[in-house]
Amino acid sequence: MGNVMATDDGDSVSAHSRSDPGNRMAISAMANVTQLDRSTLLRLRGRVIETSRAESLAASRPDGPPPPPAGAAPSHISRAGLRASMEGGDVHQSDREILDRLFTMFDRTGDDAVDYRELLCGISPLVAGTVREKLEFAFAVFDASGSGQMRPQEMAFVLQSCNACASFFGDMVMTSEQIHTLVEDIYRMGGTESSSLSYRNNVGAISAHPVVLALTSGQGTVRYTVPKV
Repeated sequence: MGNVMATDDGDSVSAHSRSDPGNRMAISAMANVTQLDRSTLLRLRGRVIETSRAESLAASRPDGPPPPPAGAAPSHISRAGLRASMEGGDVHQSDREILDRLFTMFDRTGDDAVDYRELLCGISPLVAGTVREKLEFAFAVFDASGSGQMRPQEMAFVLQSCNACASFFGDMVMTSEQIHTLVEDIYRMGGTESSSLSYRNNVGAISAHPVVLALTSGQGTVRYTVPKV
């Protein structure tokens, strides 16, 4: 982990944030508090996917537990399933507590089920790196198949998830309209407004977009929790 240093105005920022001076977000500074790294989060993703599938199969049995709530995402997971997925020693206890609290935030209806993609993409910015590296990693976490491709609605989903998580840590964030504008601009520049494109080839344009630059310089426009879907 990087070291946390005090700025002249008393703010606490990470040494890594100083190497990426445009990023003044609280969630970025949290990368120096959490123990999460890329390999840990990717291993957790694998266990979460397995647990989610096991829960779905169990719910389909006549004697199984209650099925997920109506309209739940096929990638849902219960709180107990998330906690079981975090067992194994490589997710630090303090990080488990953060994930448990974020589960509560993403559980919009209180049905004990969240879309694990929201949760895992949302916490991706807690991994150390530049804005560009954090964004690319968030897209990679969503892209469990490793295709490298992403549709507009999927890119918006990842950005909304990161946005909600940043809000949880106290950052002023983007509006839904700003996210949609950002996505439309990226796909328009890529010459494909409705089909998929390579997020790896376009993450530079995303990180340099005025909406992202404003966000990471501490000029987000709203403070809110998880938007309804």
